[in-house]
Amino acid sequence: MRIGIGNAPSGYYLKKTISYYLKEQMYDFIDLGTRSGFEAVDYAVCVAHICEMIQRKELDVGILVGGTGIGMCIQANKHQEVRAALVQDVFSARVAKEEYDANVLCLGEQVCGEGTARMIIETWLNAEFQKNQQVKLQRMNQMEKPVVTHFFS
Repeated sequence: MRIGIGNAPSGYYLKKTISYYLKEQMYDFIDLGTRSGFEAVDYAVCVAHICEMIQRKELDVGILVGGTGIGMCIQANKHQEVRAALVQDVFSARVAKEEYDANVLCLGEQVCGEGTARMIIETWLNAEFQKNQQVKLQRMNQMEKPVVTHFFS
């Protein structure tokens, strides 16, 4: 499994903790986030990079860390084939993967401690999409397709 990890400046310290954890657990990951907590960057660029890599199948999943994670989650869900979930507890992490096949996990440094983040990531990475949820996923994917309207004069 190849993981992309990125962050807004307000999520830098939690991202560093997550990076250490992924390295400790020997996951294959690439860090596409900021190099410090003080960089003035637009996190939307980082989000787009990770989501586009998922679309091109260069990454299997992504982890995005912001101050709250809300903005990054909204931005990630603008991309087709990306199902981002803002998660703050272990139960939601499991449901995000098992029922919705979430391929991007969003966390907030200001609302999620390091220990909880590790448990959330471990749960999410080890959970598997349940095939009995396929119909739900297909309905959601249909919503991504553009609606073509024809105008007659």
